[in-house]
This record gives sequence, C-alpha cells and structure tokens, in this order.
Amino acid sequence: MNLGIDLTKYVSVNNQTSWDDANSAPGPSIVIGKGVYFKFRIQNTGNVTLTGINLTDTVYNLAGINPGLPASLAPNATYEGIIGPIAATAGNHTNTGNATGYALGSPVSDTDPANYFGSPPPPAINIEKYTNGQDADYAPGPYISINSTVTWTYIVTNIGGVNLTGIVVTDDKLGVIGTVASLPVGANVTLSVSGIAIAGQYANNATVVGYYGAIEVTDWDPSHYYNRPTTVGWETYPVNKMRVLLPWIALLAAIIAGASLLMLRRRRLN
Repeated sequence: MNLGIDLTKYVSVNNQTSWDDANSAPGPSIVIGKGVYFKFRIQNTGNVTLTGINLTDTVYNLAGINPGLPASLAPNATYEGIIGPIAATAGNHTNTGNATGYALGSPVSDTDPANYFGSPPPPAINIEKYTNGQDADYAPGPYISINSTVTWTYIVTNIGGVNLTGIVVTDDKLGVIGTVASLPVGANVTLSVSGIAIAGQYANNATVVGYYGAIEVTDWDPSHYYNRPTTVGWETYPVNKMRVLLPWIALLAAIIAGASLLMLRRRRLN
C-alpha cells in the first residue's frame, strides 16, 4: 500500500487568464486593491483512495472554495478549487495551503505556498483648464469682449497612486503659471492668471509636469475664447466682404440711376 497526496497552489493576477506556481517571492505583481485569485490542485499520488479530504490556508478561510472539496479522492485523481477575487494588499504577500487525506486511518498531507507583490498604481497627473469658468476645450469657446478681463484657471490633480513632486504648470502663450512642491495622491491644486482679451479667435494650451523620483508624468489641456475685431478686415472675416460692399454698391447704383434720369430729361427738353 502506498499513500501519497500532492498540493500545488497557484496565483492569478489577471482575472484567471493565466496562473503562476509562485512558490518564491515576490511572485507576479498586481496593483493594490485589484482582484487576486488562488487555485488549489490536490492529487492523490498513492494507490489507495483517500477520504476525509481537508484543505486549509495560513491566511484565508477556504469555506467558500469553488467547487467544494470532494468526500474522497481515488488514486491518481485530482481536485481543483478556486477562491477569489481577493483585494491585493501592499508589498510582498505569501500564504501557504495545506491538504490532508486519510486512508486506513493514516493521514497524508502536503503544503505549498503562493506569492504575489502588491504595487501602488502608477504615477499619473491631470490638468483641466478653464476660460472665465468654462472648460472650453474646443473652439470657439466663450464670447469675451475685446479689452475685457480673461481669467484662466488651471486645476491640477494627482490621479495616480503615489505622491508627486516638482509640479510645474506652463501655458504656451502665457509662460510659467506656477509651481507646486508636492501633491499627495488624490489631491488637487488650483492656479489662475488673468489677461486682457485680444481680437479674434484665441486658443492656448496648458501643460503640467510632475515627478515620482526620476519618473516624469505629464498632461495638457486646451482652452478657447473668441470675439470680433474692432474693424472688419478683408482677410479676417471674408464672409463679411459683401456686407461692406453692399452700401457702396447701392450708393453707386443710385448715382448711376440719377445720372441716367438727368440725361433723359435733357434729351426731352432738347
């Protein structure tokens, strides 16, 4: 009679697309809070049927393992059960499974660990730019009278998973808007600058740069406003050419008509 049992424990960090037999740290990496799955594979490696199959884990309660444990396991037969998703925790994580079976009153058991590494979300930054309170990403944007005050507002948010430092906000038309020494995860800061509206369609782009150590993150956002120039120009507003010409055409037509009537009267008098 030969008694034997083998446990192999696997971990999946990609929604069960693949499985790693991660016996040694650090194991596969996964973003903190994402779902981790564990699979337990039990095989009867002996030549006698095992009963009283039991499975435990050093960290997790396996009462909800799917499918449930079999009552017995014939020679060479296998069982596979899965738990998850379980939210990943930060840093290196190790947990060990233990499988036990019995034959003729004698127990056999085996253990196997699994590892994964919980990493923070990657660094990321976002900037939103507003013109007089409007998120005018596309032209024409709000109408602002010439020589009126324009206020540009820049909201910078740390949308990544780590604190950022050395944040610089610039504008392609206005230059450096401001700097921020550090920005914690989820935090935001608001900067603003004012100017005087100029004639025509106006666009400017905001850019933000921040750092996580040597890693640079960046984002940009455009904004627009418009108005009509103080004088209607031929090149600035081609559609208005006829509006400029029509009064002169009408005046010329009236002069020609008047001259024609005068000449006709003279001929009649003669």
